[in-house]
Amino acid sequence: MLRIVVLAVLALTLTAGSAIAETRIRVSASIVPIHGLVAAVMEGVAEPDLILPPGASPHGYALRPSGALALSRADVIFRVGPTLEAFLNRPLANISKKARVVDLIDTPGMQLLPIRNNEAFEPHDHEHGDHADHDGDDDHEKHADHDGHDDHEKYADHDGHDDHEKHADHDDHEGSTDLHVWLDPQNAIAIVRHVADVLSEADPTNASIYRANAVRTIRRLNELEARTADRLASVAARPFIVFHDAYQYFENRFGLTAAGSIAINPEVAPGARQISLIRSRITEQHIHCVLAEPQFNSDIVKALASNDHVHVGVIDPVGTTARAASDSYFEMIDRLVTELTACLGSTS
Repeated sequence: MLRIVVLAVLALTLTAGSAIAETRIRVSASIVPIHGLVAAVMEGVAEPDLILPPGASPHGYALRPSGALALSRADVIFRVGPTLEAFLNRPLANISKKARVVDLIDTPGMQLLPIRNNEAFEPHDHEHGDHADHDGDDDHEKHADHDGHDDHEKYADHDGHDDHEKHADHDDHEGSTDLHVWLDPQNAIAIVRHVADVLSEADPTNASIYRANAVRTIRRLNELEARTADRLASVAARPFIVFHDAYQYFENRFGLTAAGSIAINPEVAPGARQISLIRSRITEQHIHCVLAEPQFNSDIVKALASNDHVHVGVIDPVGTTARAASDSYFEMIDRLVTELTACLGSTS
């Protein structure tokens, strides 16, 4: 009899544990930097699923069965937008469960830049000091002094059911906008606020945790921005060439001097005219730093840097080597700065 009672108690315990697990919110995030920001907001509640594995590029990726399974179970899915993560469009249209899909390109307060339509960037005035007036404390006070409702009203005017309905011009503006928005830490702050709002609405039981995590993450992002600005100050005026035009937000925020990109579309090999144009720019502007990316073939980069005066570095806009964790965004930016300063610092 005692054995039967023990087994019954164990069964009830397992059933209760299973019920708790099932009620825990399930969240998916598309790429490593977005996953890192979402994970930071969710710390202590649950771990979001990462859809695009480290080492892969969102350009031309085919969703794995494990990723499709995560999507089918998700309550909330965060992505940049349907153009950047085009590989998600068909699976999202066919998933069995109705998840809320949040396109972060529509985040309130996001600073958007237009696509640059050629591979040779013309000099422009950097406005990185104009559209970010903060000292790290204001954000803390603004986000911390509330009861969980003020920020929702301030940053997210929606009913929690369909982010797309409120943005009727979504496809129009996404087609003309540079989508690498996460590389500006101020945009990352806007994303963190919005993620906290969305999750607080979807999972009100844990709203206080999401908002406290957001406050802490915003403080860390402001510290990251200040640290990055200090590290880049001595090399900001030195021109460099990137593999593809993914870093405009980072350049604009920190006043960097990118002179052009080798490829317009990273999935398409650059033609002879593009190669010739970049070669001429390297010579004319005395460029000593050309930057490859780990996801793409670096042979063309090496060919362009075929003399002793041009140094080749490797930078990564999507966190290929970062851990899929709450620190991944910070690791990605710190590693990007390390590689960039090493390349630019090697100039003579």
